[in-house]
Amino acid sequence: MPPKSNVITFTLRKTISSDQIIINDSVVEEHQTTKLLGVTFDQHLHFSKHVETIIDKCRPAFHAITKLRKAGVNNDIMTVCVHSTSHALYLY
Repeated sequence: MPPKSNVITFTLRKTISSDQIIINDSVVEEHQTTKLLGVTFDQHLHFSKHVETIIDKCRPAFHAITKLRKAGVNNDIMTVCVHSTSHALYLY
């Protein structure tokens, strides 16, 4: 069980101190972030890291769409591009 397990301490305090958890003579690894239902949280229940990750994933698609817009691409084609890039982001 310990190799698949990890622990995170959620707190509102600025400093975080927690005791080691040992299962079957193995120390359970402590993490500073965890993913719950696809959202990454830190120890203070902030999800800014998750938002940064999503923005980083979207950045290339938004850049491509901006370039197409500046090139004067038809709105119907832009719509197809937006739908295809947004669907592709879900695959990551």
